Amino acid sequence: WLTNQLSQLKANVEESEKKLTDFEKETGIISLNLTAAAGGNESGAGGGQIHSVVIQKLDALNSELTIAEAYRIEKEVINHLVQSGNGDVVAGLQNDPLAVQSRSMVLTQGGGVSNLQQLQQQENELTVSIAQASTTLGANNRHLKEMQAQLHALQVQIHLELQRIEMRAQADFQLAQQTESEIRRRFDKQQEAASSLNEKTVQFAVLSQEAYSRKKLYEDLFTKLQEANVSAGLKATNITVVDPARPQS
Repeated sequence: WLTNQLSQLKANVEESEKKLTDFEKETGIISLNLTAAAGGNESGAGGGQIHSVVIQKLDALNSELTIAEAYRIEKEVINHLVQSGNGDVVAGLQNDPLAVQSRSMVLTQGGGVSNLQQLQQQENELTVSIAQASTTLGANNRHLKEMQAQLHALQVQIHLELQRIEMRAQADFQLAQQTESEIRRRFDKQQEAASSLNEKTVQFAVLSQEAYSRKKLYEDLFTKLQEANVSAGLKATNITVVDPARPQS
């Protein structure tokens, strides 16, 4: 009779463990240390701890979102400075720690701001030359007018270079915005999945407790059956001689 009961209990254990495994696959929840001592707690049955892939992903996305937000703020600051149109401010980004650390497109593409710096240097030198020539040459002097034309051409180049840098800064900022928005969308979606986890955790705990209890019952009865078999064997061999046989005369 006990052997039949064990067979039924074993089938029950296999059924419970299959339910638990299927639920783990469906929800992404797994139990650690399921076979620990009974008693149960908030984290799972049988002293086990519940670990959820959902929560793990949420934590990872939260870290990604924090980094992306900081990255976007850095790009926004740089873009704001560039959009001011102040050539000296833009040129100064070459040694700006924020621009360097964030690897801004302002510095990493199109020659960075080196072209702008070279043009500005030429503009400053030519401006000084024109000022000096103005004191000795007349306003209608051909050489003076040529230098003034060169200065105007330099100023046009500087303006165009600033526009190119502004476009790079804007593109860099927009890319950072898009990256942050995409990560935030994934984070929000994962938050929704996490919010429904509480109900699933309760269901998981019930299944875990059922699987643990059935397994423990099976193991206890199996141990008792083994002890019963051993005891029966000992009784079969424990024979007392009441009247020893006498040799034939």
